[in-house]
Amino acid sequence: MKLVVPSIISEFQGAFVHGRQIQDGILIAFDLIDSKLRMQETGLICKVDFEKAFDYLNFLLKGKTTDLFKSQKGIRQDDPISPFIFILVAKILSLMLKKAASDNLISGFKVSQNGTTISHLQFADDLVVFLNDDELQVQNLKHILTVFEMISGLKVNYRKSTMVGLGQLHNGEVFADSFGCSSSQLPMNYLEFVKEGTLLTVRNGNNIHFWEDVWDNEILDVANLLQVIGEPPQNAGEDVRVWRYGDTFSVANPYTTLEEGGLLRFPDKQLWNSTVPLKVSFLVWNLCYKGAPTLDMLFRAGLVKDTNCLFCNHFAETNDHLFLHCTSVASIWSYFLHSFCVGWALAGDVRMNLWEWGAKKNSSRLKEIWSLLSFAIWWTIWKERNNRLYNNHSRNINQLIIAVKCLLYSWAVKSDIFSGFSLSTLICNWDAVIH
Repeated sequence: MKLVVPSIISEFQGAFVHGRQIQDGILIAFDLIDSKLRMQETGLICKVDFEKAFDYLNFLLKGKTTDLFKSQKGIRQDDPISPFIFILVAKILSLMLKKAASDNLISGFKVSQNGTTISHLQFADDLVVFLNDDELQVQNLKHILTVFEMISGLKVNYRKSTMVGLGQLHNGEVFADSFGCSSSQLPMNYLEFVKEGTLLTVRNGNNIHFWEDVWDNEILDVANLLQVIGEPPQNAGEDVRVWRYGDTFSVANPYTTLEEGGLLRFPDKQLWNSTVPLKVSFLVWNLCYKGAPTLDMLFRAGLVKDTNCLFCNHFAETNDHLFLHCTSVASIWSYFLHSFCVGWALAGDVRMNLWEWGAKKNSSRLKEIWSLLSFAIWWTIWKERNNRLYNNHSRNINQLIIAVKCLLYSWAVKSDIFSGFSLSTLICNWDAVIH
């Protein structure tokens, strides 16, 4: 399948196809946006997010959904065949958007006045659509997505989708409301960072239209500049962008640089611990970006009326409060930290705490227990909070400490971390296990 995919997948798709990279789509998007702004035209960029993109797919036969293929066991997202199946289905959406553009239902952007029209770009389940600042085009896009949802099973997550207006008098906010998504404005976080991370090397000036632009307010400055640089040499070459944070651009470059200016890397080694269940790691990953649906977030979404922490009932339940700074939760941390004979001041957020936690040095066996401990505490807190919120059932601190120990024991059952110790020993005589 990997061999034939490049020949059948849309040229607008940049993921999982040999020879295509994410920066290709980024650079195309930059050029399209720059061109639109340079021509002083209004436009719309719609970034469409799909719900659990790899989880729900319908099969089609002769253009219709069919029950001929009966699923008995799902394909995991990390299964090697999963991305190829997804981009095959995503090609249908690409064809629908391409047909809509050819029928003038959506417009797309051009790199130049007479350049090729680009209606959309795809990278796996990320979709960006380029529209005129026109309500009818926004409605047409929603109709296309609705039809695609019906035939493929892929649902659009409008809450996470975003519409960005270009130009001074755009209607982005109004149309975003009718589309059912949020509105935003340039810069778009990741793309804009990559753009700001590049320097434009001007050679012959043709690509940036240096010799054609009207320099009304800067005419004297331009005249002085021309006296200095003179006429460009015939072999000057084309203007190019260069990446300021390395010799060549790669996806890893902006990721590294974004992490606290490149000084603090994301604690990925601490996070993706093979002994920790994947669902727990995903929870902690969410916590690193303050993305867990705590009561403060649910309140902003209008889903709850009270944000008070279900443990201490004194402060609003935020990611950092619930998992680190709540006085009730602090009792759990204190118990285990005391057993390690550690005086530890918990960091301001989960991500920093995870980073500092990984820097603690212990003996081999204690290091393994230490690496699991924070995950077990966070998972226990999260399950307890959900029990209190949804089932009106609560346990006391001693019971929660026992729950943490049980988790540690169950996770380490295939290793020799607790070799020679029974679960009852962990529960009743934890200090003997540690020392």
